[in-house]
Amino acid sequence: MNKCNPVPAGAGGVLRDSDGNIKMAFSVSLGHGTNNFAELLGLLHGIQLVQEQGIVDFDVELDSWLVVHWIKEKNCKTWYLEDFWEKVMEVLQGLNVQISHIFQEGNKAVDYLVRMGAEGRNETLWSVQELPLLLRGILRLDKNGLPSIRM
Repeated sequence: MNKCNPVPAGAGGVLRDSDGNIKMAFSVSLGHGTNNFAELLGLLHGIQLVQEQGIVDFDVELDSWLVVHWIKEKNCKTWYLEDFWEKVMEVLQGLNVQISHIFQEGNKAVDYLVRMGAEGRNETLWSVQELPLLLRGILRLDKNGLPSIRM
């Protein structure tokens, strides 16, 4: 049992085109909550941002196996997340989205953005030039298929 849950929670995500080029990145502060709360709200925030751009066909990688399982099974059994769950399912209905699990180690850029959100930083970044230098480096390594070191 994690004695630190709930903690200051953040969410983040990166939108890339089919060539791996960055189109948008976001971080959002979620207040205090559990990891499942943060994963579900991060997903909701991300798919809403993508939907606002008029994109209806995209892939999502989440490092929460549980949330991916909930979506594939179309069933969330955590009562305090049901309102958020219903909103996620409502937004997903109008989209062609493939959702898959990725280990946290394979998602360094999002991990960086989540920490920004947990620190209270609400940002939507629309160009590579707006990204913090370290995040740019992480994304370049990732695009080129090179490993990065967790800091």
